[in-house]
Amino acid sequence: MAAVVESYAIGALSVALRDGPRDRRAGHLFQSPASKEGFIPGSANLRLPRLAGIQKARHGIFFEKKFYAGTPDGMLICDEVVQPGEMDAAIERNTKQMLAAGFTSTISNRKGLRVGQEPWDTYRRYMATYSAAVPLLL
Repeated sequence: MAAVVESYAIGALSVALRDGPRDRRAGHLFQSPASKEGFIPGSANLRLPRLAGIQKARHGIFFEKKFYAGTPDGMLICDEVVQPGEMDAAIERNTKQMLAAGFTSTISNRKGLRVGQEPWDTYRRYMATYSAAVPLLL
């Protein structure tokens, strides 16, 4: 339902783009170095433009732009930045708020937001750009 990144982690950008509300510890960053491998995990090139805008998304994907937590660019990706030692309290506070209307409501609203921003057909077309027909050898 939400992503929490407490340390440096490969894939932090992917997790943040996939999971909705995001907490990040102060001083850390989001980056997508996997672009050099010909794919973007977590569908960053589909999702990052919605959050950061197309120009910053291009810079993040093609030029490995770093989005530092707590900066204006980083806050396009991250909802909250907390200091070391405050992560558990932030998780508890945000979980309580997200579930205030009940678990079913939270799940339904999360799905509704995702479908509104990223319909299944859009996601399927996106994933197809990374697929290749490979003959099945029997």
